[in-house]
Amino acid sequence: MKNFRFLIYVYIVALALAVFGFLIDSDTTINSFAYQMFEVFMLSLFLFGILAVISLLFYLLFISVKGLLNR
Repeated sequence: MKNFRFLIYVYIVALALAVFGFLIDSDTTINSFAYQMFEVFMLSLFLFGILAVISLLFYLLFISVKGLLNR
């Protein structure tokens, strides 16, 4: 459950970044609103994947350094 909660927090950060990018986009809108929301959703999934991998790498690095220091 602890890992699931962490992944939810990572997705919330990814979604916030995607919405922020959508809000500061200064291009004129040609597509429908539904397509724009689809783009925000897909960008949030992409960012979630990147952030999850980065956080997993940091977690594994921390665990391995902690294990080396406890020897």
